Amino acid sequence: MQRQLADNPVKPPRVIGKDEISVRKGHEYRIIVHDLERRRPIWFGGEDRTIKSMDLFYEALGIEACEKIELGVMDMWRAFEQSFQAHCPNGKIAYDPLPRVQAPECRNRRNQEGGVQADRRG
Repeated sequence: MQRQLADNPVKPPRVIGKDEISVRKGHEYRIIVHDLERRRPIWFGGEDRTIKSMDLFYEALGIEACEKIELGVMDMWRAFEQSFQAHCPNGKIAYDPLPRVQAPECRNRRNQEGGVQADRRG
């Protein structure tokens, strides 16, 4: 993903979505930021889910681009919220309800589908 992002320069986004992905068992995460209007990832990084890691995105983007961000969509992770508020003074936050409302259903469905796939493989 880093190589693809480097080959495709980022245009300043107006609407971003932030989430974390697990890269290893044991709660090791990286942050992924999407430009939701252009429907593409624009940053992947950090060492964990801390404010310090999230700040790396805004530092890479630059002050001028951060001031143009109008909306940040994120789950209710305090580090994402605090970093956004510190770097995007003109932005509003929209919370993604999926982690709190639908996550158990999604996990159950994924587990069932995973079981079906495992059965097919033998």
